[in-house]
Amino acid sequence: MSLQQIGTNKTMRKKNCAVIMATQEINDLISNPIFSTLNESCKTKIFLPNPTAKQEKIYDMYASVGLNSKQINNIAEAKPQKDYYLQSDKYSRMITLNLLPLSLLFVAIGEPEKIKHIRKLMDEYGDKWQEAWCLENDIDLKRYLNGYNN
Repeated sequence: MSLQQIGTNKTMRKKNCAVIMATQEINDLISNPIFSTLNESCKTKIFLPNPTAKQEKIYDMYASVGLNSKQINNIAEAKPQKDYYLQSDKYSRMITLNLLPLSLLFVAIGEPEKIKHIRKLMDEYGDKWQEAWCLENDIDLKRYLNGYNN
């Protein structure tokens, strides 16, 4: 992130805009030369589960963004694709997405080739693309939905 981008982000925040930044690893944030500005400017942070969060070096990285040992422990014990740790200047809490297994299958799709295929199904089947996707993946959608509606 450049100094110009930082200035833009500060101006946008004053105008009540949201700026979203994401990183795969906390080290990417910590090792950034403008880490202190980013850390101070981003009032809300969402942490994904990380079973290695209690390892000494990684623990120290989480502590450097303002997390205490209980919060770091929460991140270490969180369930992947289900739990997210939210920290803001007003509160911190674990958020759990209670998605049904089929919903999780759709939400967790991230591979570019699978997304491209879903877009193709959307173009071909319109609002019925989910049914086509389920057929391709041997999922009996009607049976599945009836099981959750009883």
